[in-house]
Amino acid sequence: MDLSTTVLAAITQEVRTGRKIEAIKLYREATGVGLAEAKEFVERLEQGGNAPPRIAGAAPGAEGDRFAAVKAALRQSGKIQAIKIYRDLVPGTGLAEAKQAVETMEAAQRAAGELPPQAASKGGCAGMLMMVGGAAFLLLVVLLLLA
Repeated sequence: MDLSTTVLAAITQEVRTGRKIEAIKLYREATGVGLAEAKEFVERLEQGGNAPPRIAGAAPGAEGDRFAAVKAALRQSGKIQAIKIYRDLVPGTGLAEAKQAVETMEAAQRAAGELPPQAASKGGCAGMLMMVGGAAFLLLVVLLLLA
């Protein structure tokens, strides 16, 4: 899906729920525009306006999505591949910044229904080891107190 249908729905949802900063972040990540322009766009949405989104560096009215490859990687290959592609598209981007940007795109895709909801973590092996270790420690303390 293109930017106007995919991300705009997620941005609009963030505005409706009062999460203006998240809406600004989503718009910036999707379009590549600066903070002032993204803030202006979100404020127009808040006031009931509906200005068309744009891609940074694109001619006015041009359609397209600069991060389509990143979004496709999220759907097919996973987050690590998406971060690698993002860093190729945005030279000079650090790992933490690229990870944050990809996670923002991932959240927008989930909000738009393009990705399944994220499964809740059950703790895995590390959680189980910590629980068993804690129980063993408590048992040791009780045995020492009884001795």
